[in-house]
Formats: sequence, structure tokens, C-alpha cells
Amino acid sequence: MLKLGGSIGNQNKEKMKLVKFFIGAAICGLTFSACGSEKSSTKSNPKDEIEISNPIMDMCDGNPNRAWGEATNGRLAYAKQYAEGQARAALARNIQAAIKTASKECDFDWTKASYTGTEGASVTDQGSKAEGLTQQITQMTLNNVVVLKTQVKQRANGLYHVFVAVEQQDAPAKMANKVIEQVKQRVSDEERLKMQYQFQKFEEAIDKELQKQKDDMYKQ
Repeated sequence: MLKLGGSIGNQNKEKMKLVKFFIGAAICGLTFSACGSEKSSTKSNPKDEIEISNPIMDMCDGNPNRAWGEATNGRLAYAKQYAEGQARAALARNIQAAIKTASKECDFDWTKASYTGTEGASVTDQGSKAEGLTQQITQMTLNNVVVLKTQVKQRANGLYHVFVAVEQQDAPAKMANKVIEQVKQRVSDEERLKMQYQFQKFEEAIDKELQKQKDDMYKQ
């Protein structure tokens, strides 16, 4: 009976050793698995931040004569072209805003003098044509714009992501004069003579508005 009891006791001890062994192996396995998954997670998310500013934006910030644009395309030349176009459009919006504000301040609707025949019969037609003329004039006056800097990045999918900074190099007074000269070309000789005083005041108002934009932006 003692022998039998001793045998059973030894068997129980062996079973307990096996149980402890399997428990320890399971814990180690879970530990290594956790470590492995942590490393895998780190590799798949190398960055937790998204770039919201870069040198191109910074060099244009607070300068009304500068603007930036960006574009993404599979062809580098197209990406650069589109990005520069966006930057030029941003400059153009400032000029257009100055022209519109100056027109209101002077109470001078210069676009009416360019209408002929039945054009401008409705307020809607007048507004559309005025907007179109303002855009045309702006494009003609923005002829002294240079590219300051270009930044090119290529994404993992092969697309080019391009940022472009441009600068309009004319002073507000010169820009105002260029606008007025373009306006004068769009009216008849007879109307131009009648409107000399209005043109002068209009030019002064545009210069003032462009200078105001400059002052306001440099204060930011």
C-alpha cells in the first residue's frame, strides 16, 4: 500500500511539472507575439503627423506680392505647370479684388463704356461681362511674375507632388497704372477723352487698395 501511494504521489508531481511547463510556454508565446505585433505596427505607421506647412508656404506668408500653388500629377512638367497656374491665380484674385473695390469707392462703372449695340441689355449680362473684362485685364497686367522656388516630392505610387512659389515684382503704383492703361484700351477714343478725370481717380483708388492689401498682410 505504501508503494502504491508513493507511485501515485510521483505521478501527480510529474503531472504538475508538465502543467507548469505548458503554462510557462504559453505565457512566453503570448509575450513574443505581443512584441512581434508591436514591431509590425510601428513599421506600418512610420509617421503619426501630416505635413501642413513647408518652406514654400512660409516664404509666401505675409507677403502680398507672393503666392504659392500645389499640384499632383504623373508627369512632372504638368505638375509644375498646374502648381504655377494656381499660384498666379492667387495673385490675380488680389488684383481683381482691388479693381472691384476701387470701382465701388469711385462709383465708376468703367465696363459700361466698353459695351456696344445691344450688349448690357440686362443686369446679368453686364455683371458677366464686367467680371470677364476684369479677369482679362488682370491677366494682362500680371506680366512681371517670376518663380521663386519649386519643391518636388514623389509619392510611393509614382505621382509627383509639386509646390511652387511666385512673386509679382511691380509696386502697387505701377500695377495701378498698368490696370488703367488696359481699361483705356477697351473704350473708344471719344469716351476716353470724356473720362480722363475718372480714370485718374480710379487709378489712385486702385493704388490705394493695393497698398492697403500690402499693409494689412505685413501686419499679420
